[in-house]
Amino acid sequence: VPQTSAYSDSKRALMLWTSVRAQSLAFKGGLFCHCATPGMVDSDLGRHTMSPWLWPLTKPLRLLLLRSSAEGALSVAHHALTPAATSCFGRYADGQ
Repeated sequence: VPQTSAYSDSKRALMLWTSVRAQSLAFKGGLFCHCATPGMVDSDLGRHTMSPWLWPLTKPLRLLLLRSSAEGALSVAHHALTPAATSCFGRYADGQ
C-alpha cells in the first residue's frame, strides 16, 4: 500500500533529520532537539482510510483502544519537560 509506505518513510526521514540536527544544535548552541510521537491517538486522520459511512461506527472501538488528542499532546509535553530531555540530544520519545 503506497500510503502506508509514504507515512513510514516520512516518519523515518523526520527521525533521521532530527538526530542529525540535534547533534549540531547541541554542539553549537546548547539546544536540545528530540523527536516525539503521541502514539495511537483518536483524530480525524483515520477517517481518510475508510468509507465515510463506516467512520462513525468505529467510535466505540476507538474510545476503547486510542488516546484522545489531548492525552497524546500531554505525553509529548511530558517527554519535553522531563530532566532527561536536557541530558542528551536526538532521542526518540514514544507516546507512553
